[in-house]
Amino acid sequence: MKKIWPLFYLTFITSFGFAQSDIAVAKLMSSMDEKIPTGKQAIPVFYSQKLINSNTVEVLHKGLLEFKVVHNFGDAAGANGGIKHFFGLDGGRFDVKIAFQAGLTDKLNVLVARTKGAGNITQLVETGIKYQFLKQLDNDSKHPLSLTVFANMVVSTMPEDKLNSVLVSENRYVDFSDRLSQLVQVMVAKRFGNIS
Repeated sequence: MKKIWPLFYLTFITSFGFAQSDIAVAKLMSSMDEKIPTGKQAIPVFYSQKLINSNTVEVLHKGLLEFKVVHNFGDAAGANGGIKHFFGLDGGRFDVKIAFQAGLTDKLNVLVARTKGAGNITQLVETGIKYQFLKQLDNDSKHPLSLTVFANMVVSTMPEDKLNSVLVSENRYVDFSDRLSQLVQVMVAKRFGNIS
């Protein structure tokens, strides 16, 4: 019986803790609704910033902050997987990313992230922007689709492997530009009924 009391106290105490206020939850739930002139309604093409590992055309609205921890699993069902290694969860020493995305305006987001990569590349810092040029509107032929641009830059902050004489090594940096990686995506999407 004495072992149950700490669990009871913990349950009782945490029942009074709230992660977000009702105002913040209401703002988050209505974040997909954009202020559009009367008679027009914004259509959420997707309900998230990501679709599996790909960006979508959606952006956070002004004042919202999104915090993500992205983790790739190890071997799920092979020789190093299965229940013995909890289907890849124990292989968490691989890629782990901690990211913040903030809505500066209703159309512009900024992103800052830190990644612990797998293999030879282990220390990455990412910055990026996401800007929504067009938003699909219901019953409006002038806005039949959504268009968003995503651009980011990743910098490797790990020390150079000076012992490795191979010039094509992942962590061999001749110039600072060898530490950089850039990406620009132009995403176009349209919602047809319940299909995007």
